[in-house]
Amino acid sequence: MAQFDFPVGAVAQNTDRIIEYIAAARDEFEADIVLFPELAISGYPPEDLLLRPGFLAHCEEALGRIAAATRGIVAVVGWPQSAGSVVYNAASVLRDGRIEATYRKRELPNYAVFDERRYFDVDPDGDNCVFTVKGVQVGVVICEDLWFAEPLANTVKARAELVLVPNASPYERGKHAQRDALLAERTRESGAAIAYLNVVGGQDALVFDGASVVADGDGTVHPAAAAFVDQWLVVDYAAGERSFTPVVWVDDGDESMDALAWRAVVRGLQDYCRKNGFSKVWLGLSGG
Repeated sequence: MAQFDFPVGAVAQNTDRIIEYIAAARDEFEADIVLFPELAISGYPPEDLLLRPGFLAHCEEALGRIAAATRGIVAVVGWPQSAGSVVYNAASVLRDGRIEATYRKRELPNYAVFDERRYFDVDPDGDNCVFTVKGVQVGVVICEDLWFAEPLANTVKARAELVLVPNASPYERGKHAQRDALLAERTRESGAAIAYLNVVGGQDALVFDGASVVADGDGTVHPAAAAFVDQWLVVDYAAGERSFTPVVWVDDGDESMDALAWRAVVRGLQDYCRKNGFSKVWLGLSGG
């Protein structure tokens, strides 16, 4: 699981890094599957960039480059898929140099900081995405889909026992407890194991905390990965038990609300300055 920062609009840079990460996952960790966050190619949220046909074409070309570099491993990569007059929030399964399958997000958030319905469509004929790796049936749903019972239930009906969930979910106070409760509920009701990967980094007014997590099919939720940290997360999956064993996994030593809020502010400001090329900051202080 690639818990890294993928900046908005940096398609060429993101693509090069995804290709490097795929090679690292295969050669260094001997992984069978590598999962990338929601819309990793374009960065999240791409907003009005999605109104530019050239940008969408660039993302599609990037996916082709990534697919061509995917050998000896399966990669699941998020990207904005243009289909005629509509655009889908998609994740594609890449294997042996080709695009094997593509899942289109079904639940588009349109509240608070989200306005996905302005940019994306829901495919009324969209299929479940289930593929096989070493005899294990693996499914994909995207971010908001997990907060509704139906997408996961349909994926499990299609015989998935392990479900991958790429996310771009911003930090907010108390979110970790809500997420863990959701994962426990979804795994217990479905019997499927879930690997929940969240992007990390600041993007304008948003900051994404990472804090990715895995949950066994019996409802056991493992400790979350360290928040606001770019890192590899590697787990072994036991198909018979539908359970995970962390292999490379740095968890969070301090998940108190105050500690997380402080780290959110630091990461958000740090990335805002870095991504905009600011070399210094002036602070205007007033006591009145």
